Amino acid sequence: MESIKDLFDEQDVLFKISHNLPAQSALRDFVHHNTIHAVQYLKFYEALRQTSQMFGYKTYLSIAEFMNLFYQGKIHEHILDRVIREKKEKKVSLPGKKSFSGTIMKKRFPG
Repeated sequence: MESIKDLFDEQDVLFKISHNLPAQSALRDFVHHNTIHAVQYLKFYEALRQTSQMFGYKTYLSIAEFMNLFYQGKIHEHILDRVIREKKEKKVSLPGKKSFSGTIMKKRFPG
């Protein structure tokens, strides 16, 4: 008859999952060490997506949080317009001097 040790090797399991566990908790403000080193081989946004799923980390602000920053003046309209134009200039055009951010910020977004 097999013993529990033969069926479940705690040390082997810990060794196998240790690669996915951060060496320390994520730091709130200052980061001097990559706590998500297990996914550093991935492209940046894929690594964020996977760590969010794996550890429950919040890796992005919500639309509401971005909008609040915009209305507080912490995200400047001219910079937002410039970035949108650079990223979307071939796909989207607004006539005249109408701003992208002005158009976008009037839309209602879920949550």
